[in-house]
Amino acid sequence: MVKTSFKEIVFTDLTDTTDIVRHQMNGLTREALVWNMVGVAPILKQELQEHQAEYEVLYSYVTAVKHMANDLIRTTQMPGMMILTDPSLCIPLLFVCRHTIELSIKTAIKKINGEYPQGHRIIKLWEKFMSLLTIETENEQQMLKRMEILVKAMDDYDPDGSQSRYAMSIDNELYHKKVTFIKADRIALNIELFVKQLEQLTVKKEEENVERI
Repeated sequence: MVKTSFKEIVFTDLTDTTDIVRHQMNGLTREALVWNMVGVAPILKQELQEHQAEYEVLYSYVTAVKHMANDLIRTTQMPGMMILTDPSLCIPLLFVCRHTIELSIKTAIKKINGEYPQGHRIIKLWEKFMSLLTIETENEQQMLKRMEILVKAMDDYDPDGSQSRYAMSIDNELYHKKVTFIKADRIALNIELFVKQLEQLTVKKEEENVERI
């Protein structure tokens, strides 16, 4: 038998779920002003809710990437020296970046064929997306190759989305055994550009020619 105990009691703040999450406020009172609204989609007309919800989720991650990268740079980089912090924002930053790419590609695929794809392997999602495109210009081809570099970089670091969330696999093997360095500011910039680029995708539905008798 294993006997357990806590050396100290520190979790004493909460008494009810409504202390931190509420689905209704009693008007714009002084109390309401110190709360944060998660998103505005639920208060819009029903026909606008889906698009707004997708936009809010996707761009909330873009914003998180930018803030995390800025804070990471501010706390670890000084002229002529490298500051190591333990723990740092690198791991959650990479997870949020990877998830942002996943959401962006899935949204683009849905825009083309109307179906939101399953799965979390971003390189596979990218391949699916590419298979649906009809690219004609050299500039677009080169742009997509550059975008694929970002997808591959995030996929190489974390193929299935687990390696930025856990230290070890289900087989108790350490995921990352080599030291890794990242360029946080450049990653954040390209994550935002990746999302904005896929938003530029236009889809024209061609009507099938039906032979009339």
